[in-house]
Amino acid sequence: MPYITIVRLGNVASLNLGAPLEAWSGSWRLALWVSVAVMLFALISFLIYSRVDKRKEKYFQAEKETEKFVFRDIFQFKPPFWYLTLLCMTVYSAVYPFIAFSNIFLQKKFGLTAIQGGFYVSIIFISTMIFTPLFGLLVDKIGKRATILSIGSLLLIPVYLALGLTSLRPALPMVVIGISFSLVPAALWASVPILIEEKRLGTAFGLISSIQNMGLALFPWLAGKLTDLSGGEYRNTMILFAFLGFLGFLFSLWLRLSARKGKEAAIELPTGIAQA
Repeated sequence: MPYITIVRLGNVASLNLGAPLEAWSGSWRLALWVSVAVMLFALISFLIYSRVDKRKEKYFQAEKETEKFVFRDIFQFKPPFWYLTLLCMTVYSAVYPFIAFSNIFLQKKFGLTAIQGGFYVSIIFISTMIFTPLFGLLVDKIGKRATILSIGSLLLIPVYLALGLTSLRPALPMVVIGISFSLVPAALWASVPILIEEKRLGTAFGLISSIQNMGLALFPWLAGKLTDLSGGEYRNTMILFAFLGFLGFLFSLWLRLSARKGKEAAIELPTGIAQA
């Protein structure tokens, strides 16, 4: 969870620095050079980390059988894993594509400036910075991962409908999206080691990420297409995002129903008991 918090700090910085730098310098050139400098710093940090990590490997090497990827192992994953994977795709596809063009949406609907729009969008990530660690602790303490996934998915439905169909100001919806986007990752990623045996965890995480990225490739295009077909209006696009939240809610219900017996039932247990 601290990792996610630090990542979100970068999101907040990017959303609140780009437009002010452009306004101050008169072009996007300075903002792009700042981005280049940040990426160079990240590259240098990675190279230093890699060197330190290789030195430590000499002291912690142990003989063990090399894990091999076997494609047919994918077909041994049970339904709860697939429901979790599809929920991941739908919820992430409801949030990230919205964030991608939400600044323009807020400027057009509420008459905000680019700087104001960036701030309102960053509220999503500020909320995740605050709530993700808290919800992570909650998941460890009480379990109820499928239930928490249901709540996180369900929150997206009224928020996007309110943004698309009403004149509700954006501050509260952004906070609620942030809460949703804290609940879902806190419960989702913690469920994978419970549903999948250790030797297949790499395959499981890789598969979830691949399917998630399929959604992140499809739904931004579909959202843009809907906006174009609507003459630049975002009403139908917001309904699409609400529908994705509804699908995520359905997948969470099927996850809960399919994980009532056997090892999979542990996703509703506190972490200490589930991993015992």
